[in-house]
Amino acid sequence: MIRSLTGSLSRIVANPFLLLPGIATIAIFFGLVYFFAPFAIDMLMDTIFLEVMPDSTLNALPFHFTALHFTQIVGLGLFGLLSGILFTGLNYWYAAYIRMGFREKASIGKCCSETVSALGKILAFTLFVSIIALFFGVLLWIAAMISIAIPILGIVLILLLVLVFAYLYIKLIFVVQALALEKGTIKQAFEQAWAFSKGKFGAILLFVIALIIVGTVLESLAATASGFFLDDLIGVVIIGIFWSVSLAYSATAMALYYAEKKLGKSI
Repeated sequence: MIRSLTGSLSRIVANPFLLLPGIATIAIFFGLVYFFAPFAIDMLMDTIFLEVMPDSTLNALPFHFTALHFTQIVGLGLFGLLSGILFTGLNYWYAAYIRMGFREKASIGKCCSETVSALGKILAFTLFVSIIALFFGVLLWIAAMISIAIPILGIVLILLLVLVFAYLYIKLIFVVQALALEKGTIKQAFEQAWAFSKGKFGAILLFVIALIIVGTVLESLAATASGFFLDDLIGVVIIGIFWSVSLAYSATAMALYYAEKKLGKSI
């Protein structure tokens, strides 16, 4: 784990151009936020300030709310899907970079070309994860409804769902890395990631916590640095740069961790 964390940092320091995909990703993401923000603002204005809510029971509320704000919900759903594709593609890019580095001199152009070629797999993975997330969201809503009638049972169900989701997250967190490093199908990548986590659940959990800590530190530094400037645009740029560093670092570290533990490749 330590070798992966330090190896990621040393690669970025040795080749700062590795930050470019992260910077490009954040720039596109901010563009998506700007384009889709009106959908969220309209829905918030209607529900919070204008108090436009469907007159229905709690059980039927999600269906009536969706019908009332269908356009906004579709827009936000599309934003989530595009964002998922964007960040999945970024992780694929860094994993491809690490794989190429084992055989030849990796380049940004080659990794971009391979990532574009794998866009179908990236889209399929993102759609699958989105469906699973939606399924868990529906189950959480049902558990919340149960908690109104039977509080203890509802709370227990919510906790169980959260634990199951966290368990699956850790077990399958390396699917994209498996997809890029082992060049298999989506199904094979899920199987490889699941097999990879056997006997390593605690180690992977610690690794994820370490990445979260690094990301939190970088976010704190970004917030502090942006506070020195009165211009909001400069503040956003600074936050974007720090976020790009965090994404590049974590994606590279995850690829190195998988490559070392599963493929036996030297970092």
